[in-house]
Amino acid sequence: MLRICPVAHQVWLSLAAPSRKLYELPRPWRFDTQRWQMFDSPRDVVEPIEGISVLQAADIQPVDGKDGKVQITDRGQVLDGIVNYGDELLIVIETKLDGPVATRQAQDLNVHGAPVRFDGGLVSVSWRHLLAAWYDLIESEVVVGAERTIIVDFLDFVERWFPRVGPFMTLARCKCNGFRVNRRLNAVLDQIAGGLTKEWLELPSRSTIDRAYLHFEQSSRDVRLVMYPADTLTQAKTFYAHPEHVSRMLALRDSGWNVEPNFHFGHIAPGLVWTTTDAPLEEYVGYWREHIEGTGAVQRVEWGDFWRQLVERQFATDEEKAKFDQSFTNTRRSSATPRPGLCCSYSWKLSDAERLDDGGRLVVAVEEQLNVMLRALGEKPHESTHTRT
Repeated sequence: MLRICPVAHQVWLSLAAPSRKLYELPRPWRFDTQRWQMFDSPRDVVEPIEGISVLQAADIQPVDGKDGKVQITDRGQVLDGIVNYGDELLIVIETKLDGPVATRQAQDLNVHGAPVRFDGGLVSVSWRHLLAAWYDLIESEVVVGAERTIIVDFLDFVERWFPRVGPFMTLARCKCNGFRVNRRLNAVLDQIAGGLTKEWLELPSRSTIDRAYLHFEQSSRDVRLVMYPADTLTQAKTFYAHPEHVSRMLALRDSGWNVEPNFHFGHIAPGLVWTTTDAPLEEYVGYWREHIEGTGAVQRVEWGDFWRQLVERQFATDEEKAKFDQSFTNTRRSSATPRPGLCCSYSWKLSDAERLDDGGRLVVAVEEQLNVMLRALGEKPHESTHTRT
């Protein structure tokens, strides 16, 4: 991060050495980790190089001893990090993650005869403060391109492997910030999946559904688990062919689930042209239960009649024909595949989700509702890593 992202480097430097500005420090800048010596070759300098010892822990740590001074010793050591700015400044880093932290490792240093002076006291830097500041860089769009990607990848890495160190490890700590809340919800999906998920949870080896989403609705302040049964024609043929599964899924509306039509067209893989369905849900579902067996890709010569039938049944509106024309009629596509799917969602008010997360129960609550829907669809439930352990 420090090597590749100057803006992120300056943020860290402002915590480790507040009086220093990155652009004022001489090059070359050198970075190293896990070394016992501060330099890999002798340094020929007139004046000793200024040294700063940094203890980087989850939170700011009180320094052992009254003066907190760095002591030069002959002990054996392995330095977690070394950042060297020409012949002017050397920063050595001792990093700790969680739990009680002793400061002596960062206070007792062996310079091995190197021309470095540690005149100041030990500097304590909080991982949480640093990560929060790097989040701010992303949210404010100060960084773009490759630098932004590096920072986001690093934050993903922390959330995946060191969630207890992050500044936004619970929804309550996110303070209703949409970006941070959704990052936290991604981490929840990661826990359920037992690996990185990015934007959705994959549900492989199911015949009627293949993924689930968890996101934050800023306007309503709801956390929503969203699933899309029958999202392809193949899935729809399986789903509507089992009336008992359809009935169980519709019955979930009495248990807090919301179910809506999600009709759209597809061509090969992508979904295209979502329509507005004003017909009652039962009519929509009943029609496709009756007609799904004979439903297939609609050829170009049939598009006009098929669209008129959709409008008559209130599965689409006249105004939406322009979207269909743009994606199909005015292209070289020869067929359009109807996808008579559904959108199923379960919502928690953000305040309720925060309480669940504070109590360590949000992951379990989301997985429980996920499996409620999967069982209703006749699919095997999801078994997460944390459940197996």
